[in-house]
Amino acid sequence: HSQTEQILTRIAKASPHDVWHKIAWYLGPPIDSRAFRIKQWLRDGGLTFMPADEVWKWIDADLEERAWYAATFVPSALETGAGDTSWARELLVRFGDRKDVRSNLHANLSTEMWTGPESSHYQGKKRWVEDLRKKETNPNVLRFIDEFIDSLSHRIEAARIEEERRGF
Repeated sequence: HSQTEQILTRIAKASPHDVWHKIAWYLGPPIDSRAFRIKQWLRDGGLTFMPADEVWKWIDADLEERAWYAATFVPSALETGAGDTSWARELLVRFGDRKDVRSNLHANLSTEMWTGPESSHYQGKKRWVEDLRKKETNPNVLRFIDEFIDSLSHRIEAARIEEERRGF
């Protein structure tokens, strides 16, 4: 993380409303390089300091342009620790009926790195998502989870075929 991000995080912790109102202006559209860097900072944890009610108001003010976009910068966790709110889950609760939101959140949650066999990675991820499903009650979140599980199943199969072809 750059020094700029560290300073922005310190300021956001101290004055979240002020920071949100400043950065929301630059988030776009247009989605330029400045918007991209802000978006990455938000995804990497900066959003956790922002006032949720202000973020939801910002999205609601231009639902067509902002709901799908927010799915690209919410932190990529469907669950959090005790007492914390999952931005990804809340986004699905509010806007998960929209295909563009689900698609962009799927891409967001699939941006990752791992070591070892690809099929093993996706099998572990699929088990984790299936465990989440057991605790979930919201229909929008369940729809997303079902689509995600289906996608992971296809990835597992493709990875197994490729691993077999390569002699793993």
